[in-house]
Amino acid sequence: MASTIVADQKSSTGTGIAYPAKAYAAQSAASGLVPASIRRREPGPTDVQIDILFCGVCHSDLHQARNEWENMMPTVYPCVPGHEIVGRVVKAGSAVHLLVCTDGGKGTTDPAVARSLYARYIGT
Repeated sequence: MASTIVADQKSSTGTGIAYPAKAYAAQSAASGLVPASIRRREPGPTDVQIDILFCGVCHSDLHQARNEWENMMPTVYPCVPGHEIVGRVVKAGSAVHLLVCTDGGKGTTDPAVARSLYARYIGT
């Protein structure tokens, strides 16, 4: 059964708009990761929204989910671990000037090429 996690819905732009996203969350230090529905704020001008296709869970994520760093960094539950991701950029804020994009294994940090790859991906 999926749980629902509601985060602060006020965005960095002050619009208060949020959207639902799928995640896996630990409900306590003793629970496993279970499907959950979370609320994400709309991206602001300096944000990049990524459609996450794959996510790794490393030992640091497990330590955090199990509250094993309680003395220096207590875990807040529900906890959504995972920071090693592969995905596609689906939205970039107006103040984002540099994207590292790949196209068939070729990477670029050139803003003009990155915008071209991004535009091609979203079909513009």
